[in-house]
Amino acid sequence: MYTVTQAEKDMYKQTGSVKRGYINIVPLTRDITYDEIDESIEYSDYDTETYNDLVEIEEPIKLDEYDLKDFSILDDIYTPEQGFIGSVIAKQLTLNLFKPSDIDLTNREVETFVGVEVSENNEWVPKYVPYGNFIIQKPENETVTEKTSFEALDYMVKFNIPFKDTLTYPCQIKDVLNAICEQTEVLCATTSFPNSDFEVENNQFVSGETCRDVLKAIAQISGTSARIGRDNKLYLIFPNNQTIENFDETDYMADIKINNTFGPVNRLVLRMSQVEGENVTIQDDEAIQRDGIKELIITDNPFLYTQEKREKAINEIWKVVKGLTYTDYEMKVIPRPYMDSGDGMLIKNTDGTAVYSYLFTHEINFTGGLTGNMSATADTETETKYTFQPDLSNRMTHTEFIVDKANQTITGIVEEQGEINNRITQLQLNIDNITADVKTVGGNNKQENSVGAFGTEEYEQSEDGEILAYETNELKSITASGRAIKISNNKWFKFKSTNLIIGETYTLSFKYMNEDLNALKISLINNVENILIETTEEVEELQSFEYTFTALNDYVELYVETGNYSATITDYYLQSGNMASMWQPAPRRNTRNKCEYIL
Repeated sequence: MYTVTQAEKDMYKQTGSVKRGYINIVPLTRDITYDEIDESIEYSDYDTETYNDLVEIEEPIKLDEYDLKDFSILDDIYTPEQGFIGSVIAKQLTLNLFKPSDIDLTNREVETFVGVEVSENNEWVPKYVPYGNFIIQKPENETVTEKTSFEALDYMVKFNIPFKDTLTYPCQIKDVLNAICEQTEVLCATTSFPNSDFEVENNQFVSGETCRDVLKAIAQISGTSARIGRDNKLYLIFPNNQTIENFDETDYMADIKINNTFGPVNRLVLRMSQVEGENVTIQDDEAIQRDGIKELIITDNPFLYTQEKREKAINEIWKVVKGLTYTDYEMKVIPRPYMDSGDGMLIKNTDGTAVYSYLFTHEINFTGGLTGNMSATADTETETKYTFQPDLSNRMTHTEFIVDKANQTITGIVEEQGEINNRITQLQLNIDNITADVKTVGGNNKQENSVGAFGTEEYEQSEDGEILAYETNELKSITASGRAIKISNNKWFKFKSTNLIIGETYTLSFKYMNEDLNALKISLINNVENILIETTEEVEELQSFEYTFTALNDYVELYVETGNYSATITDYYLQSGNMASMWQPAPRRNTRNKCEYIL
């Protein structure tokens, strides 16, 4: 919770008080060069061409009520599929301008502030709460109009890059956290957390996972959620019951709904979803007898791929989650911008009853005034059967599956304990032999109006940059004459593929050519922009390219941009899985397809 005065809190609660909000466009910076050194200052270490100090190359730009139509901030640490343990969610800023800015805001950073006016010395003085930096994505409409909408995400979006293993093993969980923070250039403010010293024997992230995937695994094994603070640093947090914010009928609630209470947690389960009986459990028997089973479940954590590892990790997580309780609620209220997701709350209902809970989802809308929503969603209370209790001293039968990604093996072990000896049966499969069959199936092309084999001029570019098609969706096979898109003279086009499943793996592939000295740039947009190709080198023959990614949104766009000369692209194929196969068109529809490659 951000520290504000009681006077500021009081003004946030009042509907008639003056609310403030503005956006700062963060100035661009660059390194100071030797030519700019002040000779009156003594410097050392002249073995580099630039100094680490940065200089701003433009003036800060402030967007206030004259520029802002409205903006909203969504701060959330709860996901329906897993609750709040292990959540890794970026705060989202939606920004609507009355008029376009004089500069291109794409990929720029903005600072966001929300505040109120407070009386000081007979004057009304604005007091602002910072929300940190947000990175603006591509605008909602490519054509900037009098009203332009932008989407922006906080520094959590920086973790959506492929994880590069630079660690020396064995190491500890905290070393893995420091490694991904160094790779993403996000400072970590959390130095101590549950299981921070848990030993990591090898790298289990060998299938194209992102730094966000690694961070999610770290948050899970520590029983926390990951969030970016107002200072743009990474924090591992757990619901905070040390500071409680009070809410009652005087807070101008338009609507409030209080549902069931979850907890207190009396059982923790670490499990593998693929195999029944692979659960490691710790519980409070006395609390279960009194309250019934109230459990939290952590599934398929990459660091916990054996029962032994799950046993070692479970006690530290249990210390955090044991006894956790909160109430499911939803309410429309004047938001409290100084509150952070995870902060504690005491909510008094209209009938005089009161419940404790936490702020899981906080939505703030600024339109000259403040409106918003607050809520916390409870996990489903279910009983997990087939549990393995780590404190059992007499294990008559032990069954275990070990999925070791680093060594690419799956091991099944069955151990029976007899009075005289033990009998162990072990089956080990090399994971390459399993995935080889999976990779041969590429699936249908998910891109309608895809282009096939190079060889004809059936796609042409009009003067205004529109890509025109002269045929129906009857695309030729790879062995016959197909078609290609050829663009030039500072034009661009995009493919847009929909109906992707968030979290699933996809592979796109295509072929391209580039004329001499032409500035060719091909980017994949899926919540964030990944530059696949950026070159000015001449490519006289078709070059193949393929890229595997995990979907962060339910659609993906491929942008192809050209400079002063021509570039060609063909054989575009988007398919499920982690390997590209031979190009084929998307499945036919009964109606005639129209080309949608429009600028």
